[in-house]
Amino acid sequence: MMLNAPFFEYVGITATILGLIALVVGVARWFFTLEARASKARDETQQLRLQDDLSSAKARNEQLLESVRLSGEVGRVALSLKTDLDERLQRFMAATGATGGSIYVPIEGPGGSVAGLSFLTIEPFNRQNRLLKSKIIPLRSMAGRAFQQGEAVIVSHVADTTERFQGAESVSGYQPISSINLPLRLAGEVIGVLQLLRRRGEQPFGDEELGAAKLLVEEVAGTVADLRKYPEIFGAMNGERMREGTDATVLFFDISSSSILFREFPTSSALQMLNEFFEQICEVGFQHGGALDNYMGDGALMRFGGPRISEGHELNAAGAACAMAKEFATVRHYWTELNPALGKVNFRAGIASGQLVEGAVGHSLVRNLSVAGLPISVASALCNAAPRDRSAIYVDGSLADRLGDQVELTPIALDAAGKLAANTDRAFELVGVR
Repeated sequence: MMLNAPFFEYVGITATILGLIALVVGVARWFFTLEARASKARDETQQLRLQDDLSSAKARNEQLLESVRLSGEVGRVALSLKTDLDERLQRFMAATGATGGSIYVPIEGPGGSVAGLSFLTIEPFNRQNRLLKSKIIPLRSMAGRAFQQGEAVIVSHVADTTERFQGAESVSGYQPISSINLPLRLAGEVIGVLQLLRRRGEQPFGDEELGAAKLLVEEVAGTVADLRKYPEIFGAMNGERMREGTDATVLFFDISSSSILFREFPTSSALQMLNEFFEQICEVGFQHGGALDNYMGDGALMRFGGPRISEGHELNAAGAACAMAKEFATVRHYWTELNPALGKVNFRAGIASGQLVEGAVGHSLVRNLSVAGLPISVASALCNAAPRDRSAIYVDGSLADRLGDQVELTPIALDAAGKLAANTDRAFELVGVR
C-alpha cells in the first residue's frame, strides 16, 4: 500500500511539534533548576546576613553590659565621650570608604616606656572584633610605626609589608588589603593612632582618602586625651590601672589527699568540712595581717604586705604559716575522730616574696581584683613540692635571706628536672619562728 504525501507532512509536523515541546520542557526545567539554585543562594546569603546581624547584636549587647559595669567605675561623662568617639569613627569610615577602623592608645610599660598599643574603639563591632579588642598591639605593626615615627603611614597592599600583624587577622577574620595609619597629636605629643582599613577585594586607599583622613584626625585628639584618664575603658589591661612595684609576701597553702574527704563522706558533708578548714586556717592568716586573694580548690592564696601592713610582711607570713600548721593539727584531730582515714591528710604551704601587681583579672564581663607576679608562681611551686605524707612549709632562697636568723630553716635538695628548680635556685623548709 502506498502512503500519500500529506501523510508524511503530517508525521513531519507532528515530530517537529513534539521536538519543540521537548525543547520547551527542557528549557523550562533548566530555568526551574537555575531558579532553585538562585533561591538557595539567596537563602544562604540571607542566612549568612542574619547570622552576621545576630553576631553583631550579641556583641552590642555584651558591649552594653560592659558599659553598665563601667558606668560604676568611670561615670557617665566618660561613657558619653566613648560613645561620641565610636560615632565619629563610624563617620570617618563612611567619609573614606573604609570598612574597618580603630583608634589606639599607648600602654605604658616600666620606666614610662611604651609596651604596645591598646584598642580604645574598634569598628565594626562584632563578636570577633570584641575578642580582638583585648589584644595588645605590638609596636612592630603598621599602627605602631605611625605612633613611634609620628607620621602618617599608608599601606597600599598589606600583604607586602613585614609590619602586618597577622594575630589580629586570625582573631577578627578581617583580611585587609590596605590601611591608613595617622598619629593623633595634642600639644605636640602623639597620644594615639587612627587606623582605617579596606578588606581584600576592595580598592586600596589612595592619596585622596589619605588627605580626607588627615582633615578628620584633629576632631578626635581632644576626646582621646580625655579618655586616656579612664584606663578602665581600654581594651587591653593598662599599667595605669594597676599598682606596680608593691613589695609583698605571698603564702600559698593547701591540703594533700583532700580527695579522701569526698571519698569517705557525702559531698555536702565533705564540702562543709573543707569550709571549716578554710574558716579556721584563714582566720589565723588574718590575725597575722594577711589578706585573702583567691581560693583554689582545697587551697588558697594569701598576701602579706601593703596596703594593710607593709612592715615586716616576710616575718608575718612565716609566723602565719607556722601557726596555720599548728591549727591544722587540731582540725585533723577532729577529722580523724570522724574517720581514721583522714589521718593521711596533711597541711602544705609555700612562701615567697617579691614584686606584685594588683589589677582586674578575667573575662571582660566578669573580672575580679587579684594579684599577679613571679612570687605567686614560686609559692605555688614550693607548695606543690612539699611532701604529701607529712605537713611542711617551704620557702625560697630570697625569702630565706630576708628572714635571716629570725627563723629556723632546713635546706632542701632541688631536683634539677623538677618544677621547683625552674622557679628558684634555693629552697628551705621552715621549721619554726625563733
